[in-house]
Amino acid sequence: MDRVDYTKGILERFLAVERLMEKYPVYHGQFTFVQIGAPSRTHIKRYHDLLNEVEAEADRINWRFQTEKWKPIIFLKRQHSHQRFSASTGPPTCVW
Repeated sequence: MDRVDYTKGILERFLAVERLMEKYPVYHGQFTFVQIGAPSRTHIKRYHDLLNEVEAEADRINWRFQTEKWKPIIFLKRQHSHQRFSASTGPPTCVW
């Protein structure tokens, strides 16, 4: 869960997922990376372009590896409230 900002490393995370899928095909259909990205400063061209880049990169990687029922990256482009997510001993859990 991050703002879509060039300092957050979202593109690099997607490239890491791509590398994981290349190197360890056993994870195809078993692993999904979910990135919640709040659009940020979209009135500034660089941020607007970055949002488009992030979406395009997720689409490109998904196109390479997805199946009819699975894709490795789910990119949710939306604002989020930290109160909607609870801390736990495991991965973050959405409490809609």
